[in-house]
Amino acid sequence: MYTSSGLRQAEGFIRCALTGMRLSLVCGIGLLLAAPSALASDNTPPPRLVAGLPSCSAADLAVSNDDENGAFDATMHSGTRLTVRNEGRRACRLARWPRLEFLDAGQRPVAVAFERVVRQAINAPEQPLGLAPGESATSVLRWVSGDAYGDGNCHPTTQLRVRIKARAVSTPLDARLCSPAKQPAQIERSPLRTGP
Repeated sequence: MYTSSGLRQAEGFIRCALTGMRLSLVCGIGLLLAAPSALASDNTPPPRLVAGLPSCSAADLAVSNDDENGAFDATMHSGTRLTVRNEGRRACRLARWPRLEFLDAGQRPVAVAFERVVRQAINAPEQPLGLAPGESATSVLRWVSGDAYGDGNCHPTTQLRVRIKARAVSTPLDARLCSPAKQPAQIERSPLRTGP
């Protein structure tokens, strides 16, 4: 069964064919996204096809985050779901592990260290993913939000920034990152993935 995203991409492929456009990678990617046999578990095309796409630019991306009404909260822990959406007019290639920065009220980066965690089956989690126009990819971020170490080493944040080459896209983030004294806050992150 095709997902709604897959159906949209299939329609785009048909429009390309009907208008007599040359069957390019960008046109053909819609059919591959819609075909269950070609799908990875997160709805991105195989790495060999993604490699032929242009890199996503910061100007074409929008980012947001959602704590899903406290769904990631636990004792002295918190988190959010980061969403990166392709607002451009063409499919593009995006790293699954883009550089992230947590900023304080003075727009200064908070010292953090990331732990990469892959909990859901993903085809080639170290390889980039393909984002069709209007498509989004998400990543779950988790951290210690309470003074579990008794050192009072907690830092409030106001923004989460996603670096795309030399540029960046930001989203407001009201969070509190805690760590042992003189150590960076540990952030657990999953790779960006598309699909449900």
